[in-house]
Amino acid sequence: MKASISVLPLLLVACSIPASAQGADKKNEGQSGNQPTDSVLVIREQAASDNGKNAEPTKNNKDEWDKAAVLSNYLLVVVGGFGVLYAARTLRKLREQTAQIERQAGLMERQLTEMQTVSELEKTTLILQYRPKIIVRNAIVKSFSDEIGDLISKPVRCVVAFQIANIGGSPAHIVEGDVYLLSARLTDLKEEIELKESTHTGISERTLQPGERENIQFGLDTRIPNDARWVEYYSGASSHSIFLLGTIWYRDNLDIPRATGIHRKYDPATKRFEPKKDNEEEYSD
Repeated sequence: MKASISVLPLLLVACSIPASAQGADKKNEGQSGNQPTDSVLVIREQAASDNGKNAEPTKNNKDEWDKAAVLSNYLLVVVGGFGVLYAARTLRKLREQTAQIERQAGLMERQLTEMQTVSELEKTTLILQYRPKIIVRNAIVKSFSDEIGDLISKPVRCVVAFQIANIGGSPAHIVEGDVYLLSARLTDLKEEIELKESTHTGISERTLQPGERENIQFGLDTRIPNDARWVEYYSGASSHSIFLLGTIWYRDNLDIPRATGIHRKYDPATKRFEPKKDNEEEYSD
């Protein structure tokens, strides 16, 4: 009896242990049945929080890069604006310099024109002041054909020589010249004057510098009969007169036409052609 009583509590304990264990297991199962859902939520929340934490630096970095890009754009706009202003200022300065250069070029051109005008005026003044002047010197007859006899009634020929000189202050450009002899016979006051003009000789183109001179010599057919009257003239016993006539045309550096007139009477005693004083036919422009 005592043995059975002592075993009964053990059985009760044994029975209670499985029941309590089952209750605990059920409780644990109940708790464990809810545990997966809660843990998933926690994990998702942690993942979301972790993603949020990781996304915040990325977003912050993106914002900073956006700010930097915007700032860079502003800086580029500012630098571009300064560049445009500098370019415009440079262009304005270049235009001002170009206009100034053009004004200086125009001024220089006007000054050059004025200098050329002044130079031309000075040159004209000098030429007019120191103009060329052609004169004739030492006009002589080198020989006459004064024989008679078989040569009677043949025309008398003579050789004339003279010197032309430029006594002016600028070159004389001789264009041409014409020289000839004119004879006038008069033995009686009642007799008409017999005029005979010789052949003409020309003076070719040439230029004489100031102070330059040149000798001219040529032969002329006087058309005077070689007769007794010519012998009388040649001996100085006749009123026969022979004149050296002619004109020399020339120009100066201004292309102004000028001329020198020759009108001289032959003197048988000296064999020279002498100019008559105050003779308008003997001149030099």
